[in-house]
Amino acid sequence: MPPRSNRRNARAPRRKRGRSRRQLRFATPRRFVRHRWLECRTFFRALRKTTPGVRIVVNAALLVVLWLAVNWVYHAFNKRDIDTVLSVLTPDVDWANGLEGGRLTGVDAVRQYWLHQWQTISPEVEPISAALDDQGRTVVEVRLVVRDTAGDLVRADFVQHVFTFDGLRIRRFDIEPSDLGEEDL
Repeated sequence: MPPRSNRRNARAPRRKRGRSRRQLRFATPRRFVRHRWLECRTFFRALRKTTPGVRIVVNAALLVVLWLAVNWVYHAFNKRDIDTVLSVLTPDVDWANGLEGGRLTGVDAVRQYWLHQWQTISPEVEPISAALDDQGRTVVEVRLVVRDTAGDLVRADFVQHVFTFDGLRIRRFDIEPSDLGEEDL
């Protein structure tokens, strides 16, 4: 009788139970954006050299990606995941201060602003639509619900968040009044 390992119907040795040797690693959003920026820049340069028909299809796909990215950022904001949201801002971001008025400059100023804001009120924003305006800015229509620390409703209405991007990162943020009225709430 031949040795067991040479038989045609021999069983493969059993694997040990427990952790697999290969595990998936997910990049943090900051590393993801940093490493994908060069790929995106190359893609956009190549897109400028294509025919108009190809550009229309690609622009439609980019709007879908834009909508997913916007939802991702707002979801992280509503969960108070400040590091995820700050990872998509440029270091010298120009941010509108919706609580006290004025402007903030830099990621650290935005972090302090949000930490102070979340101690006094509890805002929740839900994106309704996103579009590009004539100046290339991203205009997001959002439903804003603001509650105080006790959970009582302070404000509920629609506003427009206007983002100016520098590549894949937000360079400027503005708040503008919305065209939607209270009947749409």
